[in-house]
Amino acid sequence: MLQRRTKFLSAFIALVACVAFVTFLFPSDVLAVAQPVATSISEGLDQAASGTYSQGSLASFIGKLISALLGAVGLVFLVLTIYAGILYMTAMGAPDKVKKAKDMLTQALLGLIIIVGAYALTSFVIDELTQASSATTTCPPNNPNC
Repeated sequence: MLQRRTKFLSAFIALVACVAFVTFLFPSDVLAVAQPVATSISEGLDQAASGTYSQGSLASFIGKLISALLGAVGLVFLVLTIYAGILYMTAMGAPDKVKKAKDMLTQALLGLIIIVGAYALTSFVIDELTQASSATTTCPPNNPNC
């Protein structure tokens, strides 16, 4: 049974590696499919950012980098979840294997919650600092205290 699980795991890893290889080997074909989606997302972000997203500033670069990193974290979470599920299904009731699979799933979920929470907190703080630094005070025309 161990050989069967090892073969299945090897086949799964080979499939993921093949998909990654094809994606990097033929990026134009893969990106051509994703281009309309990426364009609509970029247009939506540009509209939400009042036209400053597509200017190529440092802030937009950092935003794109964070978005890519969050996508990678999501991919890692997905792979860990699938692997934990495979471990759980192939445990055949063995308590130590079931515990290992459940622990792995719990750790992956906690990691995802921590990453998303850190992103939300950072996003909130940066938004508040941006608003505070760009805030202007307005005074009535005849007020001598301004």
